[in-house]
Amino acid sequence: MPSWTRVLGALTLVAAAGSARGAADAEAKHAAIAAYEGTRTCARCHEKQVKDFVTSLHYQQQAPAPFLANAQQAKSAGMMVSY
Repeated sequence: MPSWTRVLGALTLVAAAGSARGAADAEAKHAAIAAYEGTRTCARCHEKQVKDFVTSLHYQQQAPAPFLANAQQAKSAGMMVSY
């Protein structure tokens, strides 16, 4: 029976290989993006994720966002109203 350290080491190696492959796939899929246009860039391919986010409670909360450069104030910025 293999020791737990060998099993853990083997699992770590498999996870690392899978992670690297996944990162390479993601990079290849995004290679065609020439310019980042804010959320519009992501929304072109990730419509479901965008819809899930903008309908989430976190995003619908409203509060001033003075720390966001060039942000229109008094607009929903996805912040909590109070703590």
